[in-house]
Amino acid sequence: MEIMIVVAIIALLSGIILPKYLSIKRSVNDRLTRIVLRSITEAFENYAIQNSGRYPVSAVNVSPEFIRHLPGEMTESSSGVEYGYRFTWTAGVDGYTVKAVSSNCGFSGSKNYTLTTGGIVKTVSCSP
Repeated sequence: MEIMIVVAIIALLSGIILPKYLSIKRSVNDRLTRIVLRSITEAFENYAIQNSGRYPVSAVNVSPEFIRHLPGEMTESSSGVEYGYRFTWTAGVDGYTVKAVSSNCGFSGSKNYTLTTGGIVKTVSCSP
């Protein structure tokens, strides 16, 4: 009988703590993603300043200073995953677009982001 009470108490506590933990995790992932987007903006804008207003069209043949601002796999391709978000980017000499889409909406993040030339970020709530 005592074991059933212990199991019931653990289940009750898990039911209270787990949703709060997931909420905090989503919030942290959202915040970290905004920080990564700010870093990507700095990388693109600094590149343009150093290259007569032209943006990089790929991550190939760019300086290490540019690369260090990109999340993980984005350094070798136009996409990467960081903090529960998939980052994809496209760029031309006159501008860029970076999308950060929650890999598992509602669990890893609560918003999707689109970053465009000049550091303009548009936020859309994602629905699970």
